[in-house]
Order: sequence, then C-alpha cells, then structure tokens
Amino acid sequence: MATSNISREWARIVRQVRNACSSLVSYRFRRRFLEPIRQQVLRYEGIPSAELPARLAEAFAQFSPEAPRASVIIPVFNKFEYTARCLLSLAALTDRTPFEIIVVDDGSTDETQQVLAELPGLRFHRNPENLGFVDSCNAGARLARGNYLVFLNNDTLVVPGWIEALEDTFTARQDCGLVGSMLIYPNMSLQEAGGQVFRDGSASNRGKGQDIGDPNFNFLRPVDYCSGASIMISAGLFKEIGEFDTRYRPAYYEDTDLAFAVRRAGLQVYYQSASKVVHFEGITAGKNTSQGVKAFQVTNRLRFCEKWKDVLARQPERYELSKDQVLGGAAGRILVIDNQTPKPDRDSGSLDMFNTLRIMARLGYVVDYLPLYRPKFVPRYTSMLQKEGIRCLHRPYFLTLRRFLKQNQGFDIVFISRIKIIKKAYGLVRRLAPKAKIIFNTVDLNFLRVGRGASVEHSRKLQ
Repeated sequence: MATSNISREWARIVRQVRNACSSLVSYRFRRRFLEPIRQQVLRYEGIPSAELPARLAEAFAQFSPEAPRASVIIPVFNKFEYTARCLLSLAALTDRTPFEIIVVDDGSTDETQQVLAELPGLRFHRNPENLGFVDSCNAGARLARGNYLVFLNNDTLVVPGWIEALEDTFTARQDCGLVGSMLIYPNMSLQEAGGQVFRDGSASNRGKGQDIGDPNFNFLRPVDYCSGASIMISAGLFKEIGEFDTRYRPAYYEDTDLAFAVRRAGLQVYYQSASKVVHFEGITAGKNTSQGVKAFQVTNRLRFCEKWKDVLARQPERYELSKDQVLGGAAGRILVIDNQTPKPDRDSGSLDMFNTLRIMARLGYVVDYLPLYRPKFVPRYTSMLQKEGIRCLHRPYFLTLRRFLKQNQGFDIVFISRIKIIKKAYGLVRRLAPKAKIIFNTVDLNFLRVGRGASVEHSRKLQ
C-alpha cells in the first residue's frame, strides 16, 4: 500500500479518536479516565509520514537498556507508519520495568528495513523469507535477553503504565503464568477484556464494544486466554511449553493455544485492566475470514479443537457474556461495604482494609468494593485496588445500594465495616441479599469511644 494511502488510514483513525467519548455516561469521569488514553493517540497525529524516520532516530538516541527485565517482541510485515508510531509510544514510556525492543521483520517491502535496521537501541532481525506471525514471534523469543517476553502487535499504541502493570501481576499473583492487556479501539470503546473459549473451540472477547470505564472490565481477573496483541509470559515458561505451536502457521489460535498450555502447566492466565493498549484491529491481516491470512482463523480452529478436545469438553457451551456479568470465583463472591476508598499510605484503617481486600482476592473470591459514603473513582487509589483484582463500584456506574443489590445476586458474604455503615446498609442487605452471610467489622471498640465521649461532653444523649 502506498504511503499516501496509509496516511489516509491514519487520518481516519484520528477522526475516530477525536469523535470518541460519547458512549461514556459522565463527562467529568470521561475527562479524568479517558483523556490520557485519547491523548496517547492524538499526540502522534501531527507527525507527517516523511518525518517519522527522523522522529524515531531522535527518540531512540537515548534508548539503550543495559539489563532489560522484559523483551518486547514486535513482528512486522510492511505497515511502517503503524510500526513507527508504536515504537514512538514505547520509547516515550517511563515505566519502572526496563525493557528491550526486538522487531522481527517478516520480509517487508516498504521502508521498514531501511529505517529500523539503523535505529540505535533497537534490536532488528529480518527473516530470510516471509515466515508468518507464529515463526516470527518464536524467532524474536530466541533473541530475547529479558526474564519476561512481551508479544506486541505493531498496530498498537501503548499507554503509560502498560508494561509495569503486566510485570506487577506476576508479583501480585504467584500462580500467574501469562497476563494480557486491556485492548481499546481507536473510538475509545473496549475491544477486549480477556477472552472466553467455548466447547466448540470458538471464542468471545469479553466486553467488546462496551464502555472502557465500566467497573466490570476494570479489575485483574483470571480468564481463558488473552489476545496475542499484548501479552507477557516468563521466558523460561515459554521455552518449557515449546514456544508458539507451529501447527498454527502462519497465524491465528496460537495465542489461545499458548494460554491453554499455560493452564495445563498448573498456572493461571490473567487479564490486567491496568495495562492498556490502543489496538487498530485488522490493519495487517484484515477482518475477512474468507480470504488471505485471516482465513487461517477458521482452519486453525479445527486444529485447536483436535489438540484440546479433552479440555474443551469441560468448557461451557457458547453464549454471549452480558455487559454486567461478573464471573464467580473459586471461593465465592464477597461484597465489601465501607465508608470511602482506602488510602493505604495515609492511615492505618485504610492499610488494614486494603490488605483485607487483597487477602480476600488471593483466597479466590470475586470481591466487589463499595465506598458507600463516597462512591467515586479516586485515580490513584481506586486503580491500586483494581490492579489487585478488586471490582470497585463508583459513580457514575453505581447509583444506590438498593438498586445494586437488586441487580446483583449471588453474594456469599457481605462484609460491612464501621457502625455508621452497618446502620445504613444492614436492613437493605438482609432484605435484598437474604442468603448472604453478613460479617460486621467494627473497626474500633465503638462502645468505648462513645462512652468516653459522653463523659468528656457530659452528654446524656451519648450516654
């Protein structure tokens, strides 16, 4: 495709991004939550195609990781303009995780080799012939120096915090074998929040087309698989599994197969919402499953079913996951109600609640947290809970406790903190969640506090 046509494609994407946001239900929340992601795309809009090589040279002049903990592997075939912008977004990251970048050129005929082979700080490998996605990824993995491998599509832009959120998941969950990112369309709607595989080998992207701010899609949770557009796995495990299975050459179902192999090894596959990627889906392979490389999505499904027929027999029948559905955890479901979002670096009560929630999640519960007096999104602290696997209820998505309990059934435990909160919530919980066990966390010796207050204030009412 000519450079001018690619530029028109990018102009179309920019128009989508500029017109985004209308689906989000609150303007204030939209500005706070969505704007940083939208700006990550728009910051590259004004770069003319002819200037991309110079911008890359400038960006990578200082990019030289000496001891990378992760290796970002990007297979490419033409589409230089997308690859260049992806690389610019990577070079601009200030994440805590040091990483190297390995670009595997699968026989591009545009300016990809000419520009990228000369970039300082970038490791460039060109296949001797066009091998396809699977073999290109495996070739990049064999060149990697990092403890973790990150497979990233070239038609993506990464959002700050992307790679450290992936790495942090391995610390937060000792059973983590593979973790994937939230994938976002350029119109700022959700592409994928992890995937579900059904008994017939077909798959569904959870949350496709939905609001990326919805709490249902913004917490760490186990999934069947994550799209290979952005996934992290330890280098040792990838080698032990046998890399991407070459039966899926040239592409499609290799990421689903890898996730199943991780689970067969006794580890878990996680979706990490804190790791966000804008993905321009279908740029390289298209979207028509009846022609080109995309046609392998159909034939490779048959290969996948043949290999994993025993496992697939235990998968559910195909159905559409609803927008509001929260999958149950191995231990059950807990609703935790407190007064406000904990700030564990500010006070001991918050630290206690934060760690209580972490323990619940690590025991295998699906945990919903409701700060009843102040149900709002607190950028730093709400995000900390979400990264630990807590679904945080907040406005504009949460309206009232009564409405929430009517719409959400199946809680095994309702854990209520503080006497003021239980006075407000107990009646509703007992009436609308009659089967749930209620645990009251007093937080303080309240009778002693009130008694001393009565003595100091000489208050008959308090007494």
